[in-house]
Amino acid sequence: MDPHKDVDLELLVRWREGDRNAGETLLSKHFGGIRRYFRLKFPDAHEDLLQETFARIVANRDEFRAESSFKTYLFRIARYVGNEHIRKHYRHGGDFSPADSSLADLTGRRQSSLLAEREDHRLLLDALQHLSLEQQEVVDLYYWEQLTAKQVAEAIEAPESTVRGRLRLAVRHLARLHRELGEQEHSRELSDGDIEQWLHALRRELDRAPTASS
Repeated sequence: MDPHKDVDLELLVRWREGDRNAGETLLSKHFGGIRRYFRLKFPDAHEDLLQETFARIVANRDEFRAESSFKTYLFRIARYVGNEHIRKHYRHGGDFSPADSSLADLTGRRQSSLLAEREDHRLLLDALQHLSLEQQEVVDLYYWEQLTAKQVAEAIEAPESTVRGRLRLAVRHLARLHRELGEQEHSRELSDGDIEQWLHALRRELDRAPTASS
């Protein structure tokens, strides 16, 4: 297999030419990532948001111009759908500031009990919900969906330097929030490596867990 071949783009071209199997393969490849993206933020509504996102992708498949990766394009659409959900259900159509608002602020509740079993994972999930939406977005895409900083920048339509700055701040805030929410004193400050390991372990747990509707 050619390591430089863009498999997503090849599947998209075939889909546009009428190959439905290619389209199903392409969407199935990214289904888990988009589902995880919504499940973390909106566990009670993630299936509806997932369906809405893929409906838009199907309807607008010809608009993708390959100026970024197809995966980046998918998460850009998912971000729009998520922000619309916030405006409709938590801001009643009004504006909100992703830099100043967190999901904990907007929803007024914690999500961790719906998703994680381990105590340290519940604390980490609660900490994520208390990050600003801007910071949570870059953590999700960089650590969980394994986009590069450049790809995250393309997905959220911001400079790469801004993404890297938000990541640094988000990791520091996660360590502080984890400690405060758990009301515990650590013998040492959590390192970036600690946070990264916990995020990957939490991702594995969420992937194994049943859906909210199960």
